[in-house]
Amino acid sequence: MALGATVYKATIDVSDLDRDSYGNYVLTIARHPSETEERLMLRVLAFCRLAGERLEFGRGLSTEGEPALWEIDDTGAIVQWIEVGCPDVKQVRKAAGRSEHVQIVAYGEDRVEPWWEGNKGDFAKIGKLTVVSVPDDQVTALASMASRNMKLAVTIQDGILWISDDRDSLQIEVTVLQTEHERFLTEEHFKRPTFVTDYPETVSRRAVRMQSIHSSRASPSMAKLRWLSLSMGMPWRS
Repeated sequence: MALGATVYKATIDVSDLDRDSYGNYVLTIARHPSETEERLMLRVLAFCRLAGERLEFGRGLSTEGEPALWEIDDTGAIVQWIEVGCPDVKQVRKAAGRSEHVQIVAYGEDRVEPWWEGNKGDFAKIGKLTVVSVPDDQVTALASMASRNMKLAVTIQDGILWISDDRDSLQIEVTVLQTEHERFLTEEHFKRPTFVTDYPETVSRRAVRMQSIHSSRASPSMAKLRWLSLSMGMPWRS
C-alpha cells in the first residue's frame, strides 16, 4: 500500500444474470494520493463486471508492472489483466504477453477519442484484448457513490449494470470498442474451429457485443466456451 494511501471498504452484493453468478464481496481498496475517486470507482466497476474470488486489486498507481486488477490461477498464471484508463500500446502488449486475457476500461471522453483513434490499429493486432469505455456522465454519477465505507448492490443483465446504495441508484452501460478476436479464440485459445454467432439486435452503434460462442463439441467444450464469453463480460445464451 502506498504511503499516504486512503483506505476504502466496500461490501458489494453482485447479481450477475449474464454469468449466472451471485456473490457478496468484502473489498479493501487503497486509493493512492494521486488517484481520483472517479478512477477508484471505475476499479470497483471493473471488479463487478468480472467478480470472482480470485479477482483482486493491484497494489496501486505507485507499483509499476501491475494492473488495476488481475486474476491469478492456482499455477500462478495470470488469467485476467485489467487496466483502467488509457494505457499506451507498449504497456498493453506487455500485459498481453503476461496474461491470457486483457481488458481496458477507458474513461475521460476528451482523452478516450484521440487515444482510441491513435491506437486502434495497433490494438486490433492484439487478439486477446477487450476495450470498453464509460461515458463521462456515468463516471461522475458513479464517483458520487464513493465513501470510506460503501455498501453497494449491483445487478448485471445484457451487459448493463444497475448500481445502488442507500441513497441513489444508477445505470451504467459501457461502450464496447473491441472484443477478443475470433482468430485469437480459434488459433490460440481453443486451437480448433470456433464460431461466434447470435449477435443481439441491441448492438452498440460503435461496436459489437459478443452474445454467445458455439462449438460443435459436447458439454465440456460448451462449458469452456461459456466461461470465456462470460469472463469477457459478455452475456451468454445457451
